[in-house]
Amino acid sequence: MGMRTILRKGVKAGLKGIGDIKVNITYHVAVEGSVNSRNIPVVTYTDHTIEATIVSYSNQEIMSGGGLIAPGDRKVIIENRYFTALSVTPKKSDQMTLDDSNVYKIINPKIDPSGNVYFFQVRQVE
Repeated sequence: MGMRTILRKGVKAGLKGIGDIKVNITYHVAVEGSVNSRNIPVVTYTDHTIEATIVSYSNQEIMSGGGLIAPGDRKVIIENRYFTALSVTPKKSDQMTLDDSNVYKIINPKIDPSGNVYFFQVRQVE
């Protein structure tokens, strides 16, 4: 059994453990269309309801983040299976509406080494 297989199994087991704290969110996939009269691409969004785990950053994480994590930023954990089913690769231009009904932009998307889970740093759109 290879290291990737072991990681996958471990991540899947961990996800089962947090299953009861998942909430439904709306993931907004950015779709660039035509350009407007000022030659700026017009972005529309395709919405998908998916399950996610949402966590706030601790004060320690904010303080040690070197200014990259702002107060109010949130961590969002989403299983890659949702994106695979939608044939979508998450990108910074996508957005999310979380459990507080506010829209958040993606600051930093990361996928875990096993490829099972995405971790997002998100910030509320002002």
